[in-house]
Amino acid sequence: MDEKSPGRLAVFNFLLVLLAAPGCGQAQSGTAVKSSHAADAITSHIDLSAYGTIRGQVNWNGEIPNIADYEILPNLLGGEVFHKKQTRPNPNAPVINSLDRGVAGAVVFLRGVDTSRAKPWSCKAVTVEQRDGQFHVLQDGVDSRIGFVRRGERIKMVSRDRFLYCLHADGVEFFSLIFPDPDQPLERSLNRSGTVELMSGNGYFWMRAYLFVDDHPYYARTDAHGYFDLRDVPPGRYDLVCWMSNWSEARHDRDPESRLISRMYFRPPVEVAQSVIVNAKESRRVDFFISLKAFQGGG
Repeated sequence: MDEKSPGRLAVFNFLLVLLAAPGCGQAQSGTAVKSSHAADAITSHIDLSAYGTIRGQVNWNGEIPNIADYEILPNLLGGEVFHKKQTRPNPNAPVINSLDRGVAGAVVFLRGVDTSRAKPWSCKAVTVEQRDGQFHVLQDGVDSRIGFVRRGERIKMVSRDRFLYCLHADGVEFFSLIFPDPDQPLERSLNRSGTVELMSGNGYFWMRAYLFVDDHPYYARTDAHGYFDLRDVPPGRYDLVCWMSNWSEARHDRDPESRLISRMYFRPPVEVAQSVIVNAKESRRVDFFISLKAFQGGG
């Protein structure tokens, strides 16, 4: 560990507390589940020429929310960057294009896919970087808060800063890992289908990222104008789902000594689904219209 930081003793003591806490400092062993990698030999020979495409746009309808930044009080247990008062944006605030009201960074995916007919998985492995008090999910040359992981495959997690991080995962996977030094990556396989929410386990409550784990690759993240494109979809009926994280706080925990917020919990994400039929060689256009009401529990 780097012993030149101003908060050396405090960080060391805090690290000991984390190591003693249940679930923090070690990878929790999940249920071993075989992924569908054995089907690669079959899916690689599928004739995609008869498959279709679903494309469209996620639009914001109505009033655009004004979401305040968080006021972060000094945290002497953090690195030097956290020793002074600062502001941090709400990580789940929607990014809405002011010109066409397209929503960037929403996730659109298919439910009801027969994996034996799915196209081969093409997304590269995910690397989660912790840098400047933020998560950076790196995949296929894109730096975002969203990643797509094939069930059973490994992700890499690493710190790039010279201060302590504790990465906590919740959702279909549950584990906590400590990163006391920079550039020392850890890996873990994700064996359950569903959503994994990444957050800080040592007080950086504004940090958030999300990983979607599945056997099929029909997932897309909307671009700067809200557009998405799902290609090589086998003919059939599906639920097309638009997913957006919720910025509204459900509750928070405070450190009993410092009284600083140690962890923030958000309300459940918003999901809007449409039934869609894809015919052979067909290109379908499907748009979503999301409003403030959906995030207030009104659908």
